[in-house]
Amino acid sequence: MAQFSYKSPPTLEESLKILEEHPTSRIFAGGTDLLVKLRDGVIKPDLVVDIKNIPGLNEIRLDDNGTLWIGSLTTHREVSHSTIIKDLYPILAQASGTVGSQQIRNKGTIGGNICTCSPCADTLPVLTVLSAKLHIENPGGKRILPVEEFYVGPQKTVLTHSEILTYIEIPAIKGNPKGSYLRMGRRTAVAIAMVTCAALRVEDSETPSGYRFRIALGSVAPTIVRAKTAEEFLNNLKEFTPDDFQHAGDLALKDVSPITDVRTTKEYRNDMVSVLVKRCLNQF
Repeated sequence: MAQFSYKSPPTLEESLKILEEHPTSRIFAGGTDLLVKLRDGVIKPDLVVDIKNIPGLNEIRLDDNGTLWIGSLTTHREVSHSTIIKDLYPILAQASGTVGSQQIRNKGTIGGNICTCSPCADTLPVLTVLSAKLHIENPGGKRILPVEEFYVGPQKTVLTHSEILTYIEIPAIKGNPKGSYLRMGRRTAVAIAMVTCAALRVEDSETPSGYRFRIALGSVAPTIVRAKTAEEFLNNLKEFTPDDFQHAGDLALKDVSPITDVRTTKEYRNDMVSVLVKRCLNQF
């Protein structure tokens, strides 16, 4: 491991200033991804900036408008065990509860999972169907982005070097939301997902059936993708049958572009996209 300096600033403002002054520095939050890259020599920063002491970034709260706020330093264990999240959006608690091992969940943060931006990240498909917004601070101010505008490629985001993701905002979702999340891996635990699927159904009087759907898929394209072709099909149906859910699963293939890698083949991923979409829909 290459040598580097270490700082642990007590405030967000100081952290941002240090990042701006050190263009090759790296942020340390949970460290579950960073420490591996440091050990393997993948990255060689001159400075590691530990942001864990910034107050308020590990909280989970619900405001008076029903908006859910999750600090970026909140660990996966805290997300998966949060009574607020399990009551409102259990699929998010479920997704965080599948990340890595128990040790990883105890240290790894939801902000880190977002910023690492792996196509197989468990929380990203769920945050996508929940229409989450990301609050980002920089030395010049603040910006807020829909999560779908944050990721631009495998492990690539719009985040600049001197910016810090501070909060995940999930605006109140009307219409009695029901969600489902499924992942396919070689094992049921401690396995990188080969395919993931998150689906959300809300009541909507403007659709023929009275329901509107959102579906997001992971590990089947360079970034998380919305299965918009399947969504459009479902949102225009007057009623649903098992055959319709199977057809929606088949239509989801129009929006994915899987590859063959060390975990599985593109053909298997295509098959699993159809299967997982159908299974998610059947859970409603």
